[in-house]
Amino acid sequence: MPAGALITILGWFASHLIVFTLIGFAVIGFFVLDRQPLAQAPLAAEESVSVAPVSKRPPVEATAAVTTNPAGAMPEVAPAESKSPPARAPKLIGGSIPVYDLKNRPAPEGEGFRPGGVPAEPPMELPSDRESLLQNARRAFWNGQFEAAEAVYMDLIAQYPDDADIFGELGNLYEGMGQADLARDAFFEAGVRLRNAGERKKLSQVIEILKKSGDERYMSLSDP
Repeated sequence: MPAGALITILGWFASHLIVFTLIGFAVIGFFVLDRQPLAQAPLAAEESVSVAPVSKRPPVEATAAVTTNPAGAMPEVAPAESKSPPARAPKLIGGSIPVYDLKNRPAPEGEGFRPGGVPAEPPMELPSDRESLLQNARRAFWNGQFEAAEAVYMDLIAQYPDDADIFGELGNLYEGMGQADLARDAFFEAGVRLRNAGERKKLSQVIEILKKSGDERYMSLSDP
């Protein structure tokens, strides 16, 4: 090759050295930048792992199974039959009305109406005077507390055995209780005391009551 041509070529390369340098940097940069996404692609693929949604089952409600255990149940015990204590022998006051032991006296056979909630025993503390006792007996009678009224009348009879009015009111009480036989006995006792006291007007009323009820004892009260 002639020396002139070589000098010309070298001069041309020298004049275009900057251009070739820029082109070289561009090519190198292209390859470098093009390799970085390829190198990072597997990492991105590893990071973007899709997590499948976990299906949540509906909560299962716990149901308590109630079991009956017949063997564990308490057996029903039949209530024991209550036996009333025997009544004390009655003490007669001038006739057929007995003064009962009120706390131990059993109910009469064939007993009629008894209102609910009636106290089974008489009041423990009773006034001693006649009028207060009568008021207590009448109040209990009006309130339908027949047993309480009967208890007070019996207490009055024990204290005032010759009082005809007390026997008369007791007869009214027994009529209200549906105890016709006891009512006639009480009226008869009232008649005996009225005859002894000479109270003819009240006695005639008692005689009329016994006569209408078919009690022949009215004739003994009519005799002088």
